Amino acid sequence: MAKKAESELQQPDGVGGDTTHHLPDSLIPALAELERYVQWADARYMPVTGRVVVTIQTRGRREIYGCYVADKWVDKEREGVAEVMIAAETLQRPTLAVLATLHHELVHHYAATHEVKDTSKSGRHNKQFKELAEGYGLEVMDAGS
Repeated sequence: MAKKAESELQQPDGVGGDTTHHLPDSLIPALAELERYVQWADARYMPVTGRVVVTIQTRGRREIYGCYVADKWVDKEREGVAEVMIAAETLQRPTLAVLATLHHELVHHYAATHEVKDTSKSGRHNKQFKELAEGYGLEVMDAGS
């Protein structure tokens, strides 16, 4: 019997919109491409200071595409390592949309490593984030537009 190329995952009723998500049997190729993008961005576009771990995780009940956490991990030298998480449920989006999410989170990393406060106390993006993001090629719009 041939192995299916995709697995079907179900979210509990009432979580998110469409409750069926098709994900590949392995996320390793997707993770490798996300890590390759970070290397490309570092070498050619936006300096990625410090270490960044890219993860693919479920977003749970949160309506997010990804998130950034400074110093989420500690390496063997006891130095902080940042995490950029991409929500597994969003990987079916067009490739450029997923990479735009990663790029967005890398802007947060850039801000954190350059001591730029890019969010308000409520966690919303502020003018400093908008300026950095647009400077690194992202189009920033208000959530309501």
